[in-house]
Amino acid sequence: MKGSRLSEEQTASIYDTRTIDGTGVKIDDIIETTNHFRCFDIVLEHYGESLTENFIKMLHKQLKSGTYSSHSPDAVIGGYKKYPNIIQDAVSEMQTAHPKQVQSEMQKLLKGYHSKEHHTFDEILDFHARFEKIHPFYDGNVTQRHLQKAA
Repeated sequence: MKGSRLSEEQTASIYDTRTIDGTGVKIDDIIETTNHFRCFDIVLEHYGESLTENFIKMLHKQLKSGTYSSHSPDAVIGGYKKYPNIIQDAVSEMQTAHPKQVQSEMQKLLKGYHSKEHHTFDEILDFHARFEKIHPFYDGNVTQRHLQKAA
């Protein structure tokens, strides 16, 4: 590729594993990081405007633009998830809102947010925790078990 500074081995690694040169650094992590900076700029550009579902969806679309997920038929980039997903770490698993519940849960979340003119730090943390519990977007945390439940 003209102008690329990647070696043949690095290019092969990207193609074969979607990582950089065997380091385990995922290409999507790099893309999402740069997209995250753009999302932050967008939030600053729209400071003071009403927070809406469409704005949140637009930020998701910006965040995932150019990632592997943006080419996945299972992902709805800039739209709510189609399949159940989970939040999981090494010790626990938390169920999230079912796809059929996401829109109404997001509307309730935003209605509560808009019911106050000013928000304390604790209220912002609560909003984030409730948003994570809804987990409205596809993020790859879909297991075969959850796909079977959705059927």
